[in-house]
Amino acid sequence: TVNSLPVSTLDSILKYHVLNSVVGSTNVPVSDAVTTLLGNSLFASRNTNGVFVNGIKVESADVPASNGLIHVISKVLFPPTKSIAQIVSTDTSFSLLLAAVTKAGLAGAVSGPGKFTVFAPTNAAFRAAGFNTVADINAASTDLITTVVRYHVITTNVFASDLTDG
Repeated sequence: TVNSLPVSTLDSILKYHVLNSVVGSTNVPVSDAVTTLLGNSLFASRNTNGVFVNGIKVESADVPASNGLIHVISKVLFPPTKSIAQIVSTDTSFSLLLAAVTKAGLAGAVSGPGKFTVFAPTNAAFRAAGFNTVADINAASTDLITTVVRYHVITTNVFASDLTDG
């Protein structure tokens, strides 16, 4: 419950929900990062399906307040605590992806700051493509592995809510 959270954690969660500028729904970017009071990035997007923040649909937009606007969402946002590289390196179902990213020399890129979307193939996906082991990935040409990895990385934020058929 909220009462059991340390004040510092609650403070961070609340500040992650607030921008220090007024952004109306018509001014939400197609897809971009905005800085919260916490100092972290929050990812906003607008498409034919509506307005989203971190992939969560804004249920009611532009509710006027005396000191700004409220955009109503149905979930609590939690500031991310791990990079893409940290998530992939701690989940054993991505060990072949980690090997591919390392061989391609892109581990540093997905570890640092930036806006990345990774369509992360699991080990099963790599096996279905003929890469059964780390040795198979290491035996393949660096150009091939680099092409495969880059094909799965987009240098902007794309949430499932941003994807459309076609």
